Amino acid sequence: MTEFQIGIAFAAFLAAGIVKGAVGIGQMTTAVALLGLGLDLRTAVPLLIVPALASNLWQAGHGPEAPAMFRRFALTNLLGGIGIVIGTAVLFAVDPALLSAALGALIALYAGANLARFDPAVPQALEKWATPPLALLSGVATGATGSLHLLLAAWYAALRLPRAAYIQATGLTFLIAGVFWAASLVWQGALTGPVLLWSAAALAPTFGGMAIGGWLRGRVSERLFRKALMVFLLALSVSLMAKALG
Repeated sequence: MTEFQIGIAFAAFLAAGIVKGAVGIGQMTTAVALLGLGLDLRTAVPLLIVPALASNLWQAGHGPEAPAMFRRFALTNLLGGIGIVIGTAVLFAVDPALLSAALGALIALYAGANLARFDPAVPQALEKWATPPLALLSGVATGATGSLHLLLAAWYAALRLPRAAYIQATGLTFLIAGVFWAASLVWQGALTGPVLLWSAAALAPTFGGMAIGGWLRGRVSERLFRKALMVFLLALSVSLMAKALG
């Protein structure tokens, strides 16, 4: 990696850690969006692995809801993992510029929906048959663009899970996805020893950012911070699409 790329990576993981510490969501979305400004996705995505696993390990196991969420979303997580394997193959077969444009569009959709306060509730009858195909699609998007289960995180919110259950369900899903993701990248020859070391090095700015975010949480309105984050992500998504298609 060049000095410029190292600087981009440091800033990306620091910002992602701040987001994680302040509001608990949007960490990997922020990281991959910022990384995409200076690195192509085939370089950026493997760097996400160690921070994704480490930051969600605690979240997945902390609290009493983990066993229930594991059982409820076992098929979801399996299909999401299969989707990640497919998506990772796509990442190394399709023009990275097209995938960067797709990432930008996905982030724009996510940020725009949040800013518009689009918050539909999923009827319970839909969960059983709609969640599996969505999990597969979310996995493909994860593997191909690095947007760690952005679709599933939004879907879990629409299922109206209680806060504690939502936090553990997303933590488990992200953690299991990280395992599939790492295996897929190894299979593609992208998660080499040096890349793994660079990814591990990203833990320092990630956890430093989380400490800053935790400090900010008690001093800045979460609603205001969340809104600012979505505006920031929307601007990043436009930059990603312009860079990819320009």
